[in-house]
Amino acid sequence: MKSLNLLYKNSRSLSSVINSYHYYYTTTTAAAAAFQNPTPIPNNAPFHQNPNFRVYRNESQDPRNYNNTYQNTLYEQQPINVSTIEELDALCKERKLNEAVELLGLLERNGVCVDVGRYFFLMDQCGEAHALEQAKRVAKSVMGSYSYSSDVSVCNKVLEINGHGEDAIDIFTEFKKIGLKPDGQMFYGVFTACSVVGDVKEGLLHFESMSKDYGIVPSMEHYRSVVDMLGSVGYLNEALEFIEKMPMVPGVEVWETLMKQCRVYGETELGDRC
Repeated sequence: MKSLNLLYKNSRSLSSVINSYHYYYTTTTAAAAAFQNPTPIPNNAPFHQNPNFRVYRNESQDPRNYNNTYQNTLYEQQPINVSTIEELDALCKERKLNEAVELLGLLERNGVCVDVGRYFFLMDQCGEAHALEQAKRVAKSVMGSYSYSSDVSVCNKVLEINGHGEDAIDIFTEFKKIGLKPDGQMFYGVFTACSVVGDVKEGLLHFESMSKDYGIVPSMEHYRSVVDMLGSVGYLNEALEFIEKMPMVPGVEVWETLMKQCRVYGETELGDRC
């Protein structure tokens, strides 16, 4: 400010003041650098959030940060063949599951928000095609990315699809390992998975942990599921003993489940007792 006052006092005309003012600012190192190298406007709106915005402004100006998907110009990056949510939907509908799962990973790496409904749809498609490995990949990518209720829904969906072996039990174990609390519905899929692999001992341990570890009061459907798990592997007497120890009067569906399993194994006498 003192320098400006000196310039003004020593000036004899308005023209000399203007010239001195211009000379002072253009010869200052910091001001000159700022004038010659303006700072780019930071990007606050990625192109995928605004499909009508064709020019993508990048503050880093380094095309290597975009995996060669952008064409670099001064202060601008233009998308080239950028994958979209619509492409993911098309691949899912065409049941090109490998391509869909790969594209899903690409979208996630590029910061595109994929809603949980699309994850579920892709998992459903994988389940119908018995592509359990792809379903697991989708589940692992979404688990932990959403709220608690969504995490539970994701795990339930995976158990529903993968309820044919150890994969379902692994997903359930991983779900608990990351600190999430299962709900009552989740245990239906766990009992089914234990039944398929023939590990009723683990199934009974999970049943015990429902109330002991998670405070879930077993419903009649839970008891029916355990009876079905025991009976499906031929543990009919154990299933009957389990029913007799129920803290409530067994429902009709529980007895019908045991009766059905008795018929499968030809135990007509035990079935008649039901």
